[in-house]
Amino acid sequence: MSVIKTAGLFLKGYFGSFGNEKQKGECPPIDFVVAWVDGNDPAWRAEKESYLDKADAYTKEETKDFHFRDWGIFKYWFRSVEKNAPWVNHIYFVTWGHVPEWLDTSNPKITVVKHEDFIPKEFLPTFNANTIETNLHRIKGLSENFVFFNDDMYLNSPFKPTDFFVNGKAVYPAIFLPVANVATNSAFRHMLLSNASLILKMHDVREIVKKNPKLFFSHKYGIYAFTNIFFAYSRPYGSLHFLHMYYPLRKQDFEKVWSECEKEMTESCVNKFRHPYQYTDVLFLAESAMQGGMIPCKMFGHVYLLSHYERIKADMEKEKNRVFCLNDVWNMEDTENVRANLQKIFEDKYPEKSSFEK
Repeated sequence: MSVIKTAGLFLKGYFGSFGNEKQKGECPPIDFVVAWVDGNDPAWRAEKESYLDKADAYTKEETKDFHFRDWGIFKYWFRSVEKNAPWVNHIYFVTWGHVPEWLDTSNPKITVVKHEDFIPKEFLPTFNANTIETNLHRIKGLSENFVFFNDDMYLNSPFKPTDFFVNGKAVYPAIFLPVANVATNSAFRHMLLSNASLILKMHDVREIVKKNPKLFFSHKYGIYAFTNIFFAYSRPYGSLHFLHMYYPLRKQDFEKVWSECEKEMTESCVNKFRHPYQYTDVLFLAESAMQGGMIPCKMFGHVYLLSHYERIKADMEKEKNRVFCLNDVWNMEDTENVRANLQKIFEDKYPEKSSFEK
């Protein structure tokens, strides 16, 4: 594509998106899916350890305890959802098999889903988040449109259903991310390249961008709208920019990818542990964009280190970020003090029990 054509496409999309696709329209039922693991469960730890003998160095690094550490604040995820998204149709709680002792599983709005309930037997047991997340569409009863959360992602202010989906389209920024020069120690960027390889197998991305400039060059992306010029002009595809927040997902996109790329998806899922050469749930967001099933929105959310609890407290009180993620790190110091401070911050913010607690 020439420079002039690319510039014209950008202007058409950027200025054409003003006043366009405002979050209006019907919104079918939306379910939430949240995944959780109890890293202290001796049965789970024993099963995990039994599969580590043949693991490589990267895999062993990915299975260190800090990846599965519990900070005693998961119940506040339910409190934040009940306060900020009381309209949610149903919550599917995905687990290896353990359940928090405080969780009231008799609540009609929650279903406990074990891995064996939806993941094909040939992939089990699994300790691989990618395997779990790329099979979510198989959960029995799950709505077509659903929002996936890790257990460290929190809503921090009221949300409407149309903040996630409008007329069956996911509300998410369709911004390309350059990942061509992959650092050898960047496993997740390897995964993003794997995602890109499947999208390129299934689609002519450049033609899709040309047909839908209002999505790929929306003014809502701000400076990031210019990032997409690079890909429209000089590269066929990088990867979809991933926000480490919630993901609004559609079952139809899972089904299409699995249908057309079953061999690749199967090879990814047989890995018991996370590995650089796998596919992630970001793949299905990209498929939504390729299908025109996405509505542009501003970049959102913020990732905090758990130890930065003073900033977390201040931003939670001001509702500075509507959604945020709390990121654990391997070299965390004074963990008990961090745990106590986090629990106090969340208790101050959400002091009332949710209906999901005993």
